[in-house]
Amino acid sequence: MKNNPELQQFLEDDNASNDVNLPFSSKEEATKVLLKKFSIGEIKDIQYMISNGITTEEKEELFLTIQSKLTEEELLALKVITIKEMSQ
Repeated sequence: MKNNPELQQFLEDDNASNDVNLPFSSKEEATKVLLKKFSIGEIKDIQYMISNGITTEEKEELFLTIQSKLTEEELLALKVITIKEMSQ
C-alpha cells in the first residue's frame, strides 16, 4: 500500500465519495468482472499456483497477467476491496 501513492491518497480521502469513482466496490461486483475477464481455467490455475506456494518470478508473471487484463481503475478497486476486507 505504501508503494502505491494513488491507493494511499484514495484511502486518506473520504472513501464513501470515492467509491463512486470505482468500477466496482463489493466482492460480488469484483467477482463478476473477474469472471468476464478471466476464464475459469485461468482462475483455477491462479488458485492452484497460489495455494501451492509461489516464487518471486511467478508473482511477477501473475501480476503482469492480471495487469494486462484489468484497467488501472479495476486494479485500484480490487486493492481497496482487499484492504477493506483485511481490516474487518
